[in-house]
Amino acid sequence: MVKTIIFDLGGVIVPFDFAHAYDRMEAWSGLGRQEIRTRLTEGGLAEQFERGQVTPDEFRGALNQRLGTTVSSDQFAGMWVSIFTPGQTLIAESLIASLAARYRVILLSNTTVTHFQWLSANTPHLRHMHHYVLSYAVGATKPQPEIYAQAILRAQCEAGECFFTDDVMKYVEGARAAGIDAEQFTDEAALRGHLAARGVEV
Repeated sequence: MVKTIIFDLGGVIVPFDFAHAYDRMEAWSGLGRQEIRTRLTEGGLAEQFERGQVTPDEFRGALNQRLGTTVSSDQFAGMWVSIFTPGQTLIAESLIASLAARYRVILLSNTTVTHFQWLSANTPHLRHMHHYVLSYAVGATKPQPEIYAQAILRAQCEAGECFFTDDVMKYVEGARAAGIDAEQFTDEAALRGHLAARGVEV
């Protein structure tokens, strides 16, 4: 029996498009998109930011160094959250609210502090969550076992009594390896079907 429902954030609750951020970085640096991507991922910099191993200011400093730019804190924050569009969501807030009234509901996300601060202020769905398991806060990213272990701990039930949905299949597989029942997210209708098949009232 499902006791806890665990949601991914980007690609499940809210859509995102990194093209908007790359547009700004291209304009600032004069570099092409692939070159920017290569420079920002070199040495695992982006993953370090997601795991909370570097602060926003440290990440911005590394970005400026690698791209040859002089981006301010405000410019960086605006660019970094431009991947989201205010008001755009992939599932209804009412679904989260309804589930949260009868089940424990948790957020499990690979995210940065800059992204999450903006999303917290702009995504009403998140106020219904009983707990957040965030990569930058726990120091691990999906599909590392450590982040799923944290989700199970916060679920306050057995792994097999949790249901998780994520748009990225390797993260679904990571959850299954941890003993969590999981399905890939495609849209709200399919999610409702997955929940109903498990006896979850939707």
